[in-house]
Amino acid sequence: MNAKLQVLVIDDGSTDSTKSICINNKVKVLSHPYPMGNGAAIKSGARHASGDILVFMDADGQHNPKDIKLLIVQAKKGEQKAFNDLLNLYWKDVYHFQFNKCQNEDEAEDITIKAFAKAFDKIDSFDENFQFNTWLFTIASNLYIDHLRKKKTETISINKNHAEYHRIVDEEPTPSDKLIQEQNLAQLKAYILQLKPHYQEVINLRYFQELSYKEIAAQLNEPINNIKVKLLRAKKLLAEIITSK
Repeated sequence: MNAKLQVLVIDDGSTDSTKSICINNKVKVLSHPYPMGNGAAIKSGARHASGDILVFMDADGQHNPKDIKLLIVQAKKGEQKAFNDLLNLYWKDVYHFQFNKCQNEDEAEDITIKAFAKAFDKIDSFDENFQFNTWLFTIASNLYIDHLRKKKTETISINKNHAEYHRIVDEEPTPSDKLIQEQNLAQLKAYILQLKPHYQEVINLRYFQELSYKEIAAQLNEPINNIKVKLLRAKKLLAEIITSK
């Protein structure tokens, strides 16, 4: 079966020659009337894209593919930064793969969190002779199928066995942690209110109520790895809000 490749360029109100270069090379370009930000550009691409798998690239910064194997090795050793980098590197692709399937932002985000949680928990089983993104998308696809089955049967499966996960360690502060800690309390709370409710919730439980991951998992009835991935994502989004001001 021949795979059809579609290339879309999102011109987010740029003032350079991006649009004309695309047109001259017969590449489809979608232009925003003014800069609307990375999130809006991604949504525009997702809405106009066809196919089952979407891959997003940001011209402002990409990981060198050669670094992926090193990140995997570091993650297998339990290094916090490697998990954080893998999450940031593949979040957009996995999220928009899920969104393209279910057409619901909240459901897509929830399945994406679960996909990373499961991948990080099973990182030791990953064979480095294969592509990490293929392995990750297989996990994401299987979780989507499980999600469909649960919706069709209208049953809720709650995992009562909140096993202690130790893959995503959290002793080492990330750059996001340091940036967040530098904010005054009133301003920080104002920034937090700009997050989606489920991200606000885990930030408040962790940093204001000072609950442990185990306590948060019990309160929200979610596996610990889900909580850790959700917090990593929440801190990154919060840091982006802070730096954009």
